[in-house]
Amino acid sequence: MKKKLFILSDRSRNLHPAMCCVVEMENAISNGFEGKIINNIGLLQKDLSNSCLLFTGLNFRNIEEHRSSLVELKQRGCTVIIYVFDAWNANSYFYNYRRKLKSLVHPSYNISSFCSIMCVPFPCARDHFSESDKRLVRYVPLAVDTTLVSGLNAQRPITVLGYGRQPTDLTQVLSKFLNAPHRENIFHHTDHMKISEVSDFLMHRRHFWKLAQSSLFALAYDPFCTHPQRFPYSIVGQRWFECLSAGCVVVGRRPTASDTDELIGWQDATIEAPNDPQDMFCFLSDLIASPARIAEIRARNVEQMKARHDWIHRFSNLVAAEGI
Repeated sequence: MKKKLFILSDRSRNLHPAMCCVVEMENAISNGFEGKIINNIGLLQKDLSNSCLLFTGLNFRNIEEHRSSLVELKQRGCTVIIYVFDAWNANSYFYNYRRKLKSLVHPSYNISSFCSIMCVPFPCARDHFSESDKRLVRYVPLAVDTTLVSGLNAQRPITVLGYGRQPTDLTQVLSKFLNAPHRENIFHHTDHMKISEVSDFLMHRRHFWKLAQSSLFALAYDPFCTHPQRFPYSIVGQRWFECLSAGCVVVGRRPTASDTDELIGWQDATIEAPNDPQDMFCFLSDLIASPARIAEIRARNVEQMKARHDWIHRFSNLVAAEGI
């Protein structure tokens, strides 16, 4: 990387569980490119010469909190890269009537005033930007820090991991069958709890990765099918990258997004689950009875993830393409 890298992090004030993935990305890029993580843009005033700032936001609203400072940095010659994890609503956020009016009165509200490159993880997200702003937008898929997990370990005491949002009727059925006192199986799921804040990102993610690498199967369903009221289009979400990297056999509903084949197009990256949740127990039992197939799937998943879907791989491609 030609420029000195700074990473603006919201980790000290945004304690939402989803920030764990953002923090992991920031740490991976910081370590891989000798970047410095900061929580105050004011610390950059002496280091603007030939520098680059990466800001990773959970959503577009987070950008607003730093907009005026980002405008100043860009005016002083800093390359400002913004990566938006939850890039669902570019159209409604940037191009609503109030925003358009502000952009006319205050030019600093224009995207080009505070951003050199805006990265979104889903192709459809880019389509929601205006034609003039699309020149600043780059499609950069999600990824993981593959160094944080061992995906080839054999010990898998958890039968099924259902982390995060899953079909409610499915989790009820699997919990009833797999977590029955007389069975040796374990179904770990989080539908029965709500967490609004994380007190320690590192400890929380260590717990998650331990769960993932201890699970034989992991559920991953196209969120557009299970939660269309929240997700306006199909996506390859973070759950795939995490569970595949952890060496799980992913079972669920394969996304119909345009980039699915490009990202997870290898054999059995997702094994399609039966439509009726009542059939899931027998379906999983049949898979368990094929240990050679399971071992082959797991090894292929880990190999593909390490080769293609690490955050260092993502950022290296962006830096090379942009000549940063």
